[in-house]
Formats: sequence, C-alpha cells, structure tokens
Amino acid sequence: MQIAFVTVGTDDIDASVRFYTEALDFQLTSRLAPSPGVELAFLTDPSGIKVELITRDTDPPVTNAACSVFLTFHVDDIDATYARLSEKKAPGLKSPKTLPGGLKLLLAKDPNGVVLGFIEETD
Repeated sequence: MQIAFVTVGTDDIDASVRFYTEALDFQLTSRLAPSPGVELAFLTDPSGIKVELITRDTDPPVTNAACSVFLTFHVDDIDATYARLSEKKAPGLKSPKTLPGGLKLLLAKDPNGVVLGFIEETD
C-alpha cells in the first residue's frame, strides 16, 4: 500500500495553487469542480508526490493553526530554498537550523496554515 496523495483544505484555492506551483515547484495536473460549491486542484512535485487542494462552500473557514499534519520535503540546498520562500513571502518562515548530526531544517507554512518542513541531509 502507498499513499496516493495528501489533501489540504483551503479557503483560497487560487492562492494555494500559486504557492505550491511558484514557491514549491509543484505542477498543476488538473483542476475541476465535481459538484456545485466544490473545487479541487491536483498538483505533483518533481519527485511525483501528489497534493490535492480542496475548497467547499459549505465548510467552515480553514484553520490549520494547531495542525497535526506536516508536509516535509527533501531539498538539495536549504539556503536556496529559504531564499525562494522568502521571496515568495511564505507565511511562518523560520531561518534554517542545523540539528545535531548535521541535518538542516527549515520551517514555513502554506497559505492555509499547514506546516511545511524542508530538510537537507548532509553526508
């Protein structure tokens, strides 16, 4: 068994699509409205990981302030990732840290409050 995709609820699907495509290099693979008041966008990152963004008129406002799901990405260059996210004004962006053992970690949030982690593994 393997995960097909991760779903992220959003109040502003256009802003979320822009963030994932412009700041995180995801590609929009499809966008559809399967029923009135519901819109979906499917995105894929360069390694094939898929994220579904969903907005529903009937849902309460999205709040991921106490989100227990994080999305974590491997990156080749943590400093370049930090610069790119700074340029895109990623919410909640923290400066990169080097953890004991050499792992480099960077934290930010997507426009919906979902915590995003970026790690650069050192040899």
